[in-house]
Amino acid sequence: MPSTSHFHFDVIIAMAGLEEAQSTVWLSNNFQTYILLKEGADPNALNSKFPQLIATHVMPQFSEVLGPDLTPEKFVESGNKISYSLQPLSDIHLKSSLYGEFEPNFNITYIYLFVAIALFILIIASINFMNLSTARSANRAKEVGVRKVMGSLRSHLMRQFLTESILLSFMSFILAIGIAYLLIPVFNTLSARSLSIPFGEPGLYVGVLIGSLLIGFLAGIYPSFFLSAFKPVNVLKGNASLGMKSGMIRSSLVVFQFIISILLVIGTATVYLQLNYIQNKNLGFNKDQVIVVDDAYALGDDRLSYKNEILQNSFMKSASITGFLPVMIVIEVIPPGGSRGKMLLRKTW
Repeated sequence: MPSTSHFHFDVIIAMAGLEEAQSTVWLSNNFQTYILLKEGADPNALNSKFPQLIATHVMPQFSEVLGPDLTPEKFVESGNKISYSLQPLSDIHLKSSLYGEFEPNFNITYIYLFVAIALFILIIASINFMNLSTARSANRAKEVGVRKVMGSLRSHLMRQFLTESILLSFMSFILAIGIAYLLIPVFNTLSARSLSIPFGEPGLYVGVLIGSLLIGFLAGIYPSFFLSAFKPVNVLKGNASLGMKSGMIRSSLVVFQFIISILLVIGTATVYLQLNYIQNKNLGFNKDQVIVVDDAYALGDDRLSYKNEILQNSFMKSASITGFLPVMIVIEVIPPGGSRGKMLLRKTW
């Protein structure tokens, strides 16, 4: 299995002959189901058939469990809902918030948040480049004046300044990738992740090329207009100022830059306070002292014997058997004659 899969396994066995897999109880949700649609099949058309399936098969069994007085209409009017839906395989890791996933998923909202932060930082860097380029315009003023006197057009100068900006952006991308490559091991250790730079993927190089061109163009477009607008006569007289208009633009850029910086600082402080609250919130139990033994139902009639044996260990303070973890709001209906359970162990050190 590739490392980017939403679940991993060591062994695959057939479900044929497994009694639990032959259950006809629609309220039992013990297995994940993957469906491969035929070429050209419409997922929405299949989704539209699920309500009728629920009304025909699921709700009658639900009424048997909770009583005949619970009609489908009363069930819905009480604010309850039972629904089936298809989910694209590629959406499971980032867009699924369902209970009972094979492995912990990630949230695409955080991806959007990180992208937004990265864009804000790029915008701040681009504004810095614009302001620094225009601030040191006096150093380029004589160059612009002499080149215009020698016959250079404004378009020639703009192309030169844009080329300089794009080349600087490209070198910055290369330098940033090098720094990231050196710091990723430290970041992985800090965040308990296993991120890496995909040097074998052509998309990385395409992204660097397009990104450097785009950022270089956006960061250099205003300085190129500003520097190429110098008039040779004013420059040779030692007056390279373009007046109040250019000053207002630079001031607006600085104000915008500070607004983004302040928003990032406020956001960082808020996230820090929230994380600190989550990490130190008293949950009423010591979550570091709890062991969960999954699939305790496999012990069959020996579950209680196993529990009692566990309690004989001096390290164990208490033990309990449950059909599901109390941290999840879920109703699990046990088929007749069937049994499932998880075992909770509390240790004391």
